[in-house]
Amino acid sequence: LSLACLIDSEQEETITSWRAAGSLWPDLTAATCELEGTPGLLGARKAWSGGSWDGLQGTGAGGLPRWLGAKLRQLRPVVGSSLDSVLLLRLCAEEALAAGPGKRPLTVGEMSTNWGPDLREALVARYSSSEAEVSSAFASAREAWMAEDSAGWRAAHRWHEGAIAPLRRALRRASEEGGHGVRVLSAMPPRTTEELLSHAQLGGGIECCEAAAAEATLVTLRQRWPDADMVYIDDRAEAVRAAAADV
Repeated sequence: LSLACLIDSEQEETITSWRAAGSLWPDLTAATCELEGTPGLLGARKAWSGGSWDGLQGTGAGGLPRWLGAKLRQLRPVVGSSLDSVLLLRLCAEEALAAGPGKRPLTVGEMSTNWGPDLREALVARYSSSEAEVSSAFASAREAWMAEDSAGWRAAHRWHEGAIAPLRRALRRASEEGGHGVRVLSAMPPRTTEELLSHAQLGGGIECCEAAAAEATLVTLRQRWPDADMVYIDDRAEAVRAAAADV
């Protein structure tokens, strides 16, 4: 199953993206922190904070401006990788910095509608960067955070309510029936996923797999055990459709 079905990692990925942006474009993040005015002028909406600007003002964990964190959470459905997260963060910051009389920031709806390979490629070129450089900055920022404050890094992940009990049942069933266990797929390195899962005290029987695309991993598992029953769970419909088509 996908790690996203167990844990909401949005906050961790957003803060890590902010840290990565700070290493790539320090002047931009510094200027973003100095922005003044109501969050609405910067591209936020009261509805994201219960109808009040209070929850969108100031800075939160990691020094991330709260309005920016809230906007990125709204953009979460189109984020497919750490690259997407960092690029969208910079785009939101640039839009806020450029806002003024007669020019408003792009809305979440406008960004979501136009997000895709073409816009991603255009932003990488505009920022005089490369996909590898941005992704590497994200990975380095995550590793640095884990080294500096492992407890804070873990706390930025939220277990989905009710996720642990069915996972324990699946592990128990696999053990009793002599199955091939449970594999958790994540874009993170296995040791990072293991660090998160270890604090849920799930015991053995879980193999953590780094997988940029779930379908490739599932094909490999099917080739290894062609006659085994396989159940895959993901929170993204497109991932499930792709897996069903290939496996």
